Amino acid sequence: MKKLFDILTRNGQGFALGLGVLVILIILIQVFTGISGNGFELGTDLNGVLKNNANLPVGEQQEFAFFDGVTIFPIVLVVLILAIIVVFAVVALIRNPKKNGIIIACVAVALAIMNFARGAVTAPAEGSSLALTLQKFDVAEGASQWISVGIMATIILIAVSVVAMVLLEIYNAFK
Repeated sequence: MKKLFDILTRNGQGFALGLGVLVILIILIQVFTGISGNGFELGTDLNGVLKNNANLPVGEQQEFAFFDGVTIFPIVLVVLILAIIVVFAVVALIRNPKKNGIIIACVAVALAIMNFARGAVTAPAEGSSLALTLQKFDVAEGASQWISVGIMATIILIAVSVVAMVLLEIYNAFK
């Protein structure tokens, strides 16, 4: 991670500024060409067009796919950033496994807690308020299970951290 820190310290601001300007330009070009390509002018009230869309049949509604880049680019950038962080972390672990052994142990404990939580989660009872809510919002059973696993794992990790803080404070008091 030190190597990533060094790279970002030297070139991070310039890279971030350049990437931000590039993304903004791509999005603006996409939006402006999409607006004119769909027969609208820059001063068109697109909110009014959207309100009229609700009254039109499905085949006659206006499409606004030219705004997709506004949501897609940030997602791509977050995934790219996470991938870079993971790659640099794995390289750091491989280069110096003794120094970074605590990280491996923490990841193993977190995975064990997630596995325990996954086994403890059950499907909601048929007709319960949770089952009805899941049906109302069309949440798949697998997605619901992972949401429950995340919540349970978070609660377990909070409890473990509180217990660890209390025990370490008691230990430090008698040290």
